[in-house]
Amino acid sequence: MIGMFLLISCRGDDEIGLSGVRFKMNICRTPSSNERILKTYNKPDKIVITISNKKKPIIENKVLSIKDLNSQILYLKPGDYYIKSFLVKNKTNDLIYAAPICDSPMSKFVDVTLPLKFTIKDDENLTISVDVCPLEITSSLKSYGYNSMGFRIVEVIKFELTVQKALGQKPISSHVKIIGKHEDPEKKDRVLVDADLSAKVYYIAVSSIYDKFEIHATSHGYLPQTVEKTFMELKRYVPSLPHVYFVPLRILLIRKGR
Repeated sequence: MIGMFLLISCRGDDEIGLSGVRFKMNICRTPSSNERILKTYNKPDKIVITISNKKKPIIENKVLSIKDLNSQILYLKPGDYYIKSFLVKNKTNDLIYAAPICDSPMSKFVDVTLPLKFTIKDDENLTISVDVCPLEITSSLKSYGYNSMGFRIVEVIKFELTVQKALGQKPISSHVKIIGKHEDPEKKDRVLVDADLSAKVYYIAVSSIYDKFEIHATSHGYLPQTVEKTFMELKRYVPSLPHVYFVPLRILLIRKGR
């Protein structure tokens, strides 16, 4: 009796009569895949999945935790289903892998594309393997076929920033103001950072909900400087990502009167 009670209490009333399915990531390498990054930065933490039946989506953007490339169990009624989207994020909520959709540019790197059909049967647990490719710094969800689905992904990164003297390029104390800006005039811009910084390198967190960022730097005795960057450009200054520049984003200030 005790064992039966525990079994029922773990499943829950909503899961009685349902069968379980797990989703296993099958990581497919691309020509530009960076092994070091795949082992460090790109540690899967969760998947975001959309599942439909023949008529319409029944689960949209469901978040499932991952352990050893396997998702937690999802319980479904018996029947035929289709995986419509399959995205993978790390602990800091960065999008790191995606399953390509049929006929998308990235579909050539996988054996099986989305939509992926699977069948749930009575009292039978199932594991579905889903081919995914890593997202590189220049990747866009469009190359995976997600543009037509209107799927919005928000990434958060921490880039390195320092303010330096133009002459000698040594760090100096400064005041930095960063404004997140939207191309859509109906959306409001927002001040993300407005602080005095000492003469060192800082990690600044920004989100992809903004189209571009205005970075204003001032310091006593120096001319003010403004730098404008897109989210993708700021990714070049994230130390844990493969990037072009191996130094922080440097804003160089020129002394007044020069």
